[in-house]
Amino acid sequence: IVVHNFFALCSCNIYAYDTTPIVLFNKQIITDYNLENPYDIVHDMHWTMDTMTEMVKNVSVDIDGNGSMDLDDKYGLVGNSFISDVFLYGGDIMFVTKDENDLPQYNPDMERLNTYIEKLLKLTSSEYAYVPDRYPGVDREAAPLNAFAENRALFWACPISALFKLRDAEVDYGIIPVPMLDEAQGHYTSYVTSYGTTLAVPITCTDSDRTGDIMEALALASYELVRPAYYNITLGSKLSQDEESSNMLDTIFSSYQCDIALLLESYGMQAVRDLREIIVSETNTVASITAANLSAYTGIVEKAAEAAAKLD
Repeated sequence: IVVHNFFALCSCNIYAYDTTPIVLFNKQIITDYNLENPYDIVHDMHWTMDTMTEMVKNVSVDIDGNGSMDLDDKYGLVGNSFISDVFLYGGDIMFVTKDENDLPQYNPDMERLNTYIEKLLKLTSSEYAYVPDRYPGVDREAAPLNAFAENRALFWACPISALFKLRDAEVDYGIIPVPMLDEAQGHYTSYVTSYGTTLAVPITCTDSDRTGDIMEALALASYELVRPAYYNITLGSKLSQDEESSNMLDTIFSSYQCDIALLLESYGMQAVRDLREIIVSETNTVASITAANLSAYTGIVEKAAEAAAKLD
């Protein structure tokens, strides 16, 4: 912002890596239903929300035979309402961009956003996707995990940290990036969540040079020692079940972006959270929600821009 970085990520921010969104797929279900290899789809740049939706539609089964799709059935996709964030940024959509003066502005692309919501509601239809937030009393964290670990889900949209929970599960899985909105997008993208940690120097710092030296030394040591242990050994070798998944991690971690809207949530910017309500209700109200909050969200971002400009 105004040619300054007020926050920074480095290899000591392991939790930021942990919260990186991914998509896991069940290899056995891919084989059983004779579906195209997801790795090939990703490499060929055909991995889009529409492609994922067509695959998801093929595998949903009412396992218990009670006539309705519920917690114990097989689904094409599982994930809690967090997946609305995941697919939003996978579709390269930002609520806050920057103007010609390098200052933040609330400026969502409404046409692209509405297209995204329409695709999202198709992808997460209750007919073939299980979103636990739609059902009172269901554990929103455990339900998707259990479904995937028990071979009852083709795809699971989840953070990298979910891999640690699958260590003892008897499931053969692969790791791929979040799909693009459409092929015209031309690139896969990941995002830093509001839960990902960053480094910042408070205004009360009395020796910025010394603090800068310490931060730089910490970043270098973490890059040389921590990152290889976490990325190459833990993720790449222990938690990735094949070389293709390990290679996919390179794609996932090379495409970070950050929407300032997430950083402003504690100041009342709820634009991203609003979309989670849409996925729960399965009703496209994005136009009315955005219009209702336009003035408030614009004001929040303008205050942030004014504060940043004063620090220049």
